[in-house]
Amino acid sequence: MRTYDEDVRSTMITALERIVRGECEAAGCPQEPEFRYYDQYPLTDNDDDVSAKVTEALRAQFGDAVFEQSPQTASEDFSIVPSAFGVPYTYWTVGGVSKGRLERAESSDDPADQIAPNHSSYFYPDIDPTLESGTKAHLAAALAWLG
Repeated sequence: MRTYDEDVRSTMITALERIVRGECEAAGCPQEPEFRYYDQYPLTDNDDDVSAKVTEALRAQFGDAVFEQSPQTASEDFSIVPSAFGVPYTYWTVGGVSKGRLERAESSDDPADQIAPNHSSYFYPDIDPTLESGTKAHLAAALAWLG
């Protein structure tokens, strides 16, 4: 289950368990259902102040190439680390395709031209500009904090 809010997630889990228990009772199951939850990660909820500071640094580095991404329901373990230390954080992504490949993806309906997401068997970031852009992004964000 992927949600943008912990309260919504709790409501969904409660509803799921209620429905499964009801179905088990209706079917005459000989025992109560057992629920096991695994691969659970806390909500990745960016801190507004940290995000603003990092975004400013990234805009200074990359200009108009920086844009705000729409919310995603990706399952991400990133938030475990800052949560464990009680520190604010921001999560951002770095594009990994050349300008030509991006233009092909935007102008084509052919699935072969589309940019596959992480964990897809079709995911293949272009080495250049990925390494350069990723390094510059991390340095810009770190220097925003280190001065």
